[in-house]
Amino acid sequence: MAEEGRIDGVKDADIAATTARLPKLPNVRAELPERFAQGVRSILERRAQSGWPGEDDNHEVAAFVMVEKPRAYQARFSTEPITDPIATKDRLFGRVLFLTRDAGGGQVLEMPCHPNALLDWLHDEGLEGATLVLAYRSTAIMTLRVRGAAGELTREDKIRDEAPTATLAQLNQTLQHFHITRLLTPGRLQGLWESGRASKYVPGPDPERTIQKDLENWLNSAFWGLLRAEIEEKTLIGRIDVKLLIDEGEKALTYWAIVELKVIKSFANAPGSATPSTVSRTTNLKAIEKGLRQAWAYQKNRKAEHGLLEVYDMREDKEEDLFSASETQKVLAELAPVPSHAVRELFGSADDARFAGYAG
Repeated sequence: MAEEGRIDGVKDADIAATTARLPKLPNVRAELPERFAQGVRSILERRAQSGWPGEDDNHEVAAFVMVEKPRAYQARFSTEPITDPIATKDRLFGRVLFLTRDAGGGQVLEMPCHPNALLDWLHDEGLEGATLVLAYRSTAIMTLRVRGAAGELTREDKIRDEAPTATLAQLNQTLQHFHITRLLTPGRLQGLWESGRASKYVPGPDPERTIQKDLENWLNSAFWGLLRAEIEEKTLIGRIDVKLLIDEGEKALTYWAIVELKVIKSFANAPGSATPSTVSRTTNLKAIEKGLRQAWAYQKNRKAEHGLLEVYDMREDKEEDLFSASETQKVLAELAPVPSHAVRELFGSADDARFAGYAG
């Protein structure tokens, strides 16, 4: 009979080796477009970090189109098969690649038109709704259109020519980039603001949960192969918002960082034309206090290297720095080590963001 917590016939070393592979596996919790984008990003960054093998100076743009059955386009476009583009040196740029949802293989076609006309070409061929990633080699940028050529640009990412490292500085840079790219102004993350009421600073039904799910995908993409992000872990002392597990070779994954999320706001959610109730300063201060204590406690409980608190400020009036308040300063003085913490401002309109000093 196996000891409690053990499985008959399964060695601890085998379990450790299996879990250590998690950072290199697709994030099956993500929506398919995000899984596809993560796969494409892995291909591009592996190539970039190897000096772009197989590429030439005549082509600068590559298009990756997510399709269910790539072979269905073979007869239609005279495509050729491509397998494991992450591991080969087949040229990517100057081509359209019809790939499966994890970008592991598919069919490839020489660019059928000037890259600037590609969206029109996809429209004409009935592929305007297929998730699309465009890569630009000279600027090292990849763009994602979740809803394809028919939809708006979802986001852009830098194609890194150096592999990510597990440092607090790089994690903070990634969290900052996530904030600017996905959260700063409305329209980038569905459900964050109440539909049609962002300019009035009425949040969606559960903005913290909305941010949490998107952040999980973002972190798994940014640190693929190195860290594994997972959300909503239950513990005896509460529920961890985001945990980052690190691959340390032959060992099982270990806790590297705990990230707690809190939202402060001026109003509660109110659908339609309902009048929203106000959220008090005291309520927002208590959210920050709770977040600091949670980040500290979970870091200690899981023996993680880092504990972080991300505060997302959806208040209409952001003039007061709540971290300077005496209530918050008292909490900070009680905690050692003090969790790393940041306030990320969210605005109900692009005009408000520009007025606050954000550019680009």
